[in-house]
Amino acid sequence: MAERIGLIGVGAMGGPMGQNLLRAGHALLIYSRTRARPEVEQLVKAGATYVLTPADIGRGAAVVITMVGNADDAKEVTHDVLSTLARGGLIIGMETIDPATRRLLDDEARGKGVEYLDAPVSGGTIGAEKGTLTIMVGSTKEAFERARPVLSALGTNIYHCGPIGAGAVAKLSNNWIYLASMATVVQASRMAQRAKLDEATTHEIWLKSTGDCVAVRTRVPFRKVVQNNPVDNEYRPGYPIEHALKDLKLIESSAKELGVSTLGLPEVISVYQQAVEQGLAKKDISAVADVIR
Repeated sequence: MAERIGLIGVGAMGGPMGQNLLRAGHALLIYSRTRARPEVEQLVKAGATYVLTPADIGRGAAVVITMVGNADDAKEVTHDVLSTLARGGLIIGMETIDPATRRLLDDEARGKGVEYLDAPVSGGTIGAEKGTLTIMVGSTKEAFERARPVLSALGTNIYHCGPIGAGAVAKLSNNWIYLASMATVVQASRMAQRAKLDEATTHEIWLKSTGDCVAVRTRVPFRKVVQNNPVDNEYRPGYPIEHALKDLKLIESSAKELGVSTLGLPEVISVYQQAVEQGLAKKDISAVADVIR
């Protein structure tokens, strides 16, 4: 069933997500803090309606999706939406933030008679464009089933992980594996290069052996061995290092809150921090290759 959906956060991820919602037949209201974005113009041309405030989104939509930059932004826009969204509405938070903030927003939403989903995504801009995102949901089962038709326009792998906060933990645990493995792949690549191994052969060995992982398949710091590798394209994102560093800090705080060992994590954070300090914040995470020598 087509819904009247509001989308807050129309950037590299939100833009293509909005296009997929329109293709699925949903009416779409959009809000972006920066009006003059190409993604906004593209959505308006495709049939979306731009509104001036998050509160306007709440007035005009039955389902609201947020895809903003951080926890503070999520708190601000969710609060504004809840000031106008009718009881029985649904908010789907899809940015990567901490589980504690998700629980706080759920409490605020329930106080207004609104259902809330903790629903971060994985798959990057390519997954957003193709509508093949992995979506990790923390919510009641009822809210999950209600949201499923909307989520199905955005992703092909949709999981109910448990109550509010479970989606956030699932996403952070995934990013921990990915970001740590990216740094490890660079270190292993440097080892192979110092030993003067053939890069294409080494890469094939890893692909056929236990070293295989997403970082090896898509972002190995060997030139011209992987198609569409950011390493061959001036580290164009992709997954910007500044976002990765934000996620790593969320991972660290959430792990500590849960009493989980963070062995090795401070060193991984340090690598991404150094990359930011070296002016690589906007570059893809594969640019940590310029930090690890």
